[in-house]
Amino acid sequence: MLFTLGLFSGYELTVFNKIGGTSVNNAIMTGNLKNFSNNVYEALFSRDHAALIKAGQFLSGIRMFILGILFSTYALKANGTNVFLCALVINIILLIIVTIIKEKKPQQD
Repeated sequence: MLFTLGLFSGYELTVFNKIGGTSVNNAIMTGNLKNFSNNVYEALFSRDHAALIKAGQFLSGIRMFILGILFSTYALKANGTNVFLCALVINIILLIIVTIIKEKKPQQD
């Protein structure tokens, strides 16, 4: 069981460390919250459009983190024996989404 948890954690840390062009810390959210706040400040007071895009990307990561916590808590409480199956399904769905988005992106040589 611990091996499976380690496998999922390593996979998540490797695959989901960028949202768009912004690197995010997917293990601890405090840095992402700080970076989100800094970018919102820059977007509002400096009228920086790039900072607004980065703030949106950080917000996306923060939302995913919170949704993951809520979904995991519900899944554990409702169906404790199938938590890893739920994690596997979520990872497969996200991998398919990331693959589709990556294929639609024009490749630069």
